[in-house]
Parts: sequence; structure tokens; C-alpha cells
Amino acid sequence: MTQPGCVDGYKNYLGIDDSEYQDWFGVVGRSRDSGILEESNFAKALEMLGGDGDNVRVERYGHWACGWIEEVYVRPGTPECLIAEEIERKLDNYPILDEDDFGRRETDEAARYWAILSIADRIELCKRFGVCIFAARRDEVPSDDTGGLEAYLCS
Repeated sequence: MTQPGCVDGYKNYLGIDDSEYQDWFGVVGRSRDSGILEESNFAKALEMLGGDGDNVRVERYGHWACGWIEEVYVRPGTPECLIAEEIERKLDNYPILDEDDFGRRETDEAARYWAILSIADRIELCKRFGVCIFAARRDEVPSDDTGGLEAYLCS
């Protein structure tokens, strides 16, 4: 672990001195402002590593710019470190660790957003994405041929 939050150095950190963990391997992180992709990858990586434990730590930091940061660190030379290296290789090749989890989170987020829209806003979105405007009355997010409406609702 090089520095808390990957932004500030230890000289600016006022929390617990955890410098004994400096050499641990950083895997993934998230913040208050993370999107669906970061949340999905964080949860999946932590699951793959077996959760917080002796060789895996979830460090939580308050941060002046983004409220808070959580990062997953792994002790070097452990079986979990091998898993962390595999996670890193996967993310180097493709940004999503688990398509199913990511897709579920996208669908859930789109449904939450759709539920709070007014009928007028729903009609405008239906028009914009080429969906029948009568679909605006439905509780579920209407589908279009491209998936653009759901993607728009998640962005």
C-alpha cells in the first residue's frame, strides 16, 4: 500500500498509523462517487478473495475530495495474492470482472431511476429512444432494440 486513498500521502493522513501494511498489494477500490462498474468489481474482487480477513484487508479512509474511499489490500506471498494478481490480469484485459453481477446492477439502477421519473419525463425518454410512449405508464423499464434507454438511465 503506497498511500491512503491513492491521492494523499501519509504526511496528510490523520488516521491510524497502518504503515505496517505499506507493502500489501492494492487490488480494487471504490469511493462515495463510484459508479456501477466500480461497485460491481469491488464486490466481485472481495468475494473472489474470500472477504476481509488475515490476508485481505478492506481499508476505509475519509477523504476531503470524495467523502470516503475503500480499498482492498492483500498480503504479499499468500494464496490470496495469487488471486489478486489474477484479478489484476483480468481487469487489464477487460474492465468487468463479472458480467452477470454488472448487468444485474445496471438493471436494478435503471429500474430505481425509472420509478422516480414523472410520466412526462418517461414519455420524453420513450420518444427519444424510439419506444412506444404508452410504455411510459408501465412500472418496468421498457426495452428498446439497442439497450440505449437502460444505459441512459444508468449513466
